[in-house]
Amino acid sequence: MDFGDSASYEMDLYAGYAGEIKGMSFDFGYIHYAYPDASGDIDFSEIYAALGWQYFTFKLSHLATAQSDSTTEEDMLYAEVSASFPIFKDSELTLHIGRSSGDTVLEWTGEDYAYMDYGVSLSTQGFTFGLVKTDLDSSDDIKAYVSYGLDFNL
Repeated sequence: MDFGDSASYEMDLYAGYAGEIKGMSFDFGYIHYAYPDASGDIDFSEIYAALGWQYFTFKLSHLATAQSDSTTEEDMLYAEVSASFPIFKDSELTLHIGRSSGDTVLEWTGEDYAYMDYGVSLSTQGFTFGLVKTDLDSSDDIKAYVSYGLDFNL
């Protein structure tokens, strides 16, 4: 991550509840984005809700809180659609498109009130390798990421 300050990493903390009713999946929760080594108070959080059917998921996220150095605005909505397909043995390919909009986006990017992002990822055994791109400007490079997730039931 590169926000132009001293933060060298992002730590995301999630809490939520997910399930399925009559073939429709649902997921709602809270995410806190922390930057422990940042020079200022730039943490923020969001609430989200998602619905899924077969291969497709639609999700809305809204900025819930923002620390003083993160943003002076607290107006941001993120809408996304994803399609996930099983491939190979125990692997999944996901295609993604999302749109961020609101005054916070304008403050953070200095470019526009809204932007689009696009992604593709491959997941297996808890690991995900992905590529993402935004339309913020023509020089915005494709970014790669690797993550590991662990699911458990309470």
